[in-house]
Amino acid sequence: PRIYADGAYKGVDGIDLWSAAISDNAEVAVLGTHENCIECVGKDGSPRWRFYMDGRAVCDYWGKQGHWDGIGLHARPLSISSDGSRIAAVTEKGTVYLLNQDGHLIWKANVKGWGYSATLSRKGDRVAVASEQEWVLYDGDGKVLYRRETEGASGLDAAVSGSGGHFAF
Repeated sequence: PRIYADGAYKGVDGIDLWSAAISDNAEVAVLGTHENCIECVGKDGSPRWRFYMDGRAVCDYWGKQGHWDGIGLHARPLSISSDGSRIAAVTEKGTVYLLNQDGHLIWKANVKGWGYSATLSRKGDRVAVASEQEWVLYDGDGKVLYRRETEGASGLDAAVSGSGGHFAF
């Protein structure tokens, strides 16, 4: 089955997707939209919930001059745990969100600069975030386990192992 965002709530035939992630069993997908929200849909495409953020979970970076400068194409600003119980996102404004499977906020934090990637461990107990100015690893309660400032757009992606024991930026 296909999973897609409908967007009919805005009176259009679809919505602009900025990012997407799907659970391992394909029961749920989360979609970062142009409307500054995460939309969760079931495998039949039916909407489950919507969570509004302070900005978009984007995978393209529009430079400070207002033009696309080509970086950020490989960023992953939205992630879901294997079983779909946790969802992580980072916005263009650097706000990091961790949500539960019902779209309720577990915690939020801020990183410096434009948020590029938010990646969850398989169980959702670690969140690795890469931004324009720093790399941060959080535990499942939002506690900072590692933080390193960077220079400019040096790290566009973040990765954390399935067990949560290893990470890379």
